[in-house]
Amino acid sequence: HGELGHGTLDPESTPRPIEGLEGIVIREVSAGGWHSAAISVTDDLYLWGWNESGQLALP
Repeated sequence: HGELGHGTLDPESTPRPIEGLEGIVIREVSAGGWHSAAISVTDDLYLWGWNESGQLALP
């Protein structure tokens, strides 16, 4: 459902960086089965994953 943040719905067994967060220093991460979140050291919030019912507060 996109919770890995790599732009695909394919499962992956090897960890790799999220391209959209390149250069951003992350201080906290919360990962779940449907979506994930990260907070940067500048307090910016990044969300990705399944948004079918608006769970990510995105249109």
